[in-house]
Amino acid sequence: MTSPKQQFQRLDKAPNLDMDTRIARLKKLKAVIVANTDNIIEALNADYGRRCEAETRIAEIMICTAEINHTLAHIKAWARPKVSGAGIKFMFSKNAIIPQPLGVVGIVAPWNYPFNLAIAPLIAAVAAGNKVMLKPSEMTPKTADIL
Repeated sequence: MTSPKQQFQRLDKAPNLDMDTRIARLKKLKAVIVANTDNIIEALNADYGRRCEAETRIAEIMICTAEINHTLAHIKAWARPKVSGAGIKFMFSKNAIIPQPLGVVGIVAPWNYPFNLAIAPLIAAVAAGNKVMLKPSEMTPKTADIL
């Protein structure tokens, strides 16, 4: 088993994700969530003792899949450089904001809505081209196993 520091170093050396890889990973994540919906519901129910299936479907599963759909619809526009004027001082030049991945992003998921609050930031991080280290809550061990 590798330490978090070793995992970070390994991820940091990996190349940033290109647009096609980001889209493919988000589509795969959505497919995995949909295919494992019953397992996710079962894990959350086990962690909380008794949890309404409808709440889990709406607050955890549907929100995550909707977030992926929204991200896939806008990801290319978000990644495009934004060009603007440089102001009167530099009249004949242009500024550009070029979105760049940060590298490795750490996500620490809380115990309340542990699936949604782990996956939603993961979606944003992957869409931005980052690599992710995810730490699920120790208060929800069955959900952590699923993640």
